[in-house]
Amino acid sequence: GKRPETLYWSVMRMLDLHKDADVLVMGRGRTWKKIPDCIKTMIKERVRQGMGIIFCGTDCSEYSCNGWDDSYREIAALSGSEADPPRKFKSLRVSRDHYITCSIPFELWPAEQMRAWNHKAAGEVLVETDTGIPVCAVREYGKGRVVTLGFRMWGFLPWVSHGAFNAAYVTDCRYWESMYAFICRAVCWAAGEEKRVSVSFEERKRKEEGIGGIIAAIRGHRGSVEWWFENRFSERAGEKSVVTCDGDAELFLPV
Repeated sequence: GKRPETLYWSVMRMLDLHKDADVLVMGRGRTWKKIPDCIKTMIKERVRQGMGIIFCGTDCSEYSCNGWDDSYREIAALSGSEADPPRKFKSLRVSRDHYITCSIPFELWPAEQMRAWNHKAAGEVLVETDTGIPVCAVREYGKGRVVTLGFRMWGFLPWVSHGAFNAAYVTDCRYWESMYAFICRAVCWAAGEEKRVSVSFEERKRKEEGIGGIIAAIRGHRGSVEWWFENRFSERAGEKSVVTCDGDAELFLPV
């Protein structure tokens, strides 16, 4: 219920109090244009000094890109200038292997129900549409890391035309978890914490048993790890297992 101006000054107070903040996650791009210049300057200076920042979409308004001012283009990894509606697309593809995109099943996202702004990249493009529009790009700004998403957004997640609260559609295609994982990985990377713990996957067969499976290689973790299988509808198959890691470990997951 607060006025927008009050919220922006709250951001300044938060940054002033939390001088050791690792990352700032911002919503739609139109938010940037409304921020007072003194707060923009503070944010950019913090990023130059090493704080990460994530722009979760540059959805400036329903059919306008008027949030893309020069100060935004200076720091963001994606921006545009055309005041046209967001574009439709049919699929997403990874343009470059990166920590943020690792293990994210973009092929399961409801691409035809999503929209992308017609952006130009000012950094490395990680994900783009089948029509070549970049929807995720990264760059460095001083010592800080910047992640910019180019989807039309609903809060911190990509907007889907069926709506976030359409129970029937969510039941048919539960893609939300991987979208949250995508944002979480962006947060870890922007904060410079992606090298602390990593998990990679490789298909492999046990020669002695002839059983197909996936090797999950865990690096840099000490403690317990829980794992189980789910299909695209979040239906669990089999029992949950718990293993203990002491630094590095490999788990064989039979499939």
